[in-house]
Amino acid sequence: MADNTSTETSRSAPKKRRRKSSGKCRAAMKLLVRQSTAKLLTEATAEDEDEGQGRKEETTTTTHDLTAEFARVHKPHKPSANVTSTKGRQYTVSVALPGSIVNNAQTWELKTALVGQIARACAIFSVNEIIIFDESLPENDPSVKPPSSTTYGRSKYRAPADQLDPEAEEDPPFNPSHFVARILEYLECPQYLRKSLFPLHPDLRLAGLLPPLDLPHHFRKDHETPWREGCILPAEKIDNYVAGGGHHPKRKLKKTEERKTVWADVGLAEPVQVLVDQQVSLPDWTRVTVQMPIGEGKLARLISPRLPTQTTGIYWGYSIRLASSISKVFTETPYAHEGGYDLTIGTSERGENVDDVVDGIGGEFKHMLLVLGGLSGLELSIATDETLEPRLTAADAPLLFDYWLNTLPFQGSRTVRTEEALLVSLGALRRLLFRS
Repeated sequence: MADNTSTETSRSAPKKRRRKSSGKCRAAMKLLVRQSTAKLLTEATAEDEDEGQGRKEETTTTTHDLTAEFARVHKPHKPSANVTSTKGRQYTVSVALPGSIVNNAQTWELKTALVGQIARACAIFSVNEIIIFDESLPENDPSVKPPSSTTYGRSKYRAPADQLDPEAEEDPPFNPSHFVARILEYLECPQYLRKSLFPLHPDLRLAGLLPPLDLPHHFRKDHETPWREGCILPAEKIDNYVAGGGHHPKRKLKKTEERKTVWADVGLAEPVQVLVDQQVSLPDWTRVTVQMPIGEGKLARLISPRLPTQTTGIYWGYSIRLASSISKVFTETPYAHEGGYDLTIGTSERGENVDDVVDGIGGEFKHMLLVLGGLSGLELSIATDETLEPRLTAADAPLLFDYWLNTLPFQGSRTVRTEEALLVSLGALRRLLFRS
């Protein structure tokens, strides 16, 4: 029995070793499979990433090509890129509103931003003239109040204490109409002329925060155009320019009594020589519109600011006019020699629904005037104007206009601010403003 047991034990031992060896082999095979699978997955992932990167680069390249092609064709970065009108525009659009609307703004930042909204609205709808009139409101009217801040004029532009007149007032009085007009003029002026035409002033200390109007006549140095805005340079400016190494592009002219030349900065690398009539007096730093010379040996010429619009229809900015009362809006018009405004529209929430009459308004008008009221409404501004002849009551205010309209008949707010009403009114009358 012992021998049999020993024999069985000796025979079974190799089987156990073979089972252990088989287990190790299976473990090794599993490890090898896992490693191979991981390697294959890594390679596949790398290939996918390379393919994805290639697709991404291809997509990026395609997008870049499309963007470059769009920019090449449409030139969105160029000023006046979207101006496609080739038909001259002979009519004008004017807007009148009170300067007192800024009194409702609590801070100088809000006052400045309000004027920026007005400028943007007028620029978008190609308004030619903005009139800022004073309101003769009673002193107990809630809209008549001094500025909420008493720091008017206290800015980094203020003169040093040793240069101030001790007998002078502590601060200059705030004039809302002048404040509005100055910022509107600043925004309309091309950037290359602002430093020359606008000295440091507290009204403009925050104007740099406003969005630019980017008007068609705000050209860059590399923009070729038949017209440019410029300002007359004094003689010493030209002498200093030449002394500093600048090229003096002076051309010889025959001396006559009919013409003379002046120098103007038109935003180019060099000033241009402008031919003017002898009897024309142009003080230094006068803003002018210049027709650029065409061809060698030619000189620039002065033209009317309305000429680009009249010949091509391109919008050439707006002009600013101050009126001491609402009656002066009508009587001091620059179009008096043409009969004044032949289409006048007043706005009020008590007016006629603009949707009911807009299709019948207009015709071939030459000069359109849109008037908006202040915080107390246009009726009160008319009723308190002592210079109106004949005097009108608030109920008679519609008699002053050809049309008395409610341009936002279903307003959701109890009050609509003047800057909001301006944008809404211009949009409601768009068919008149951009007639074909």
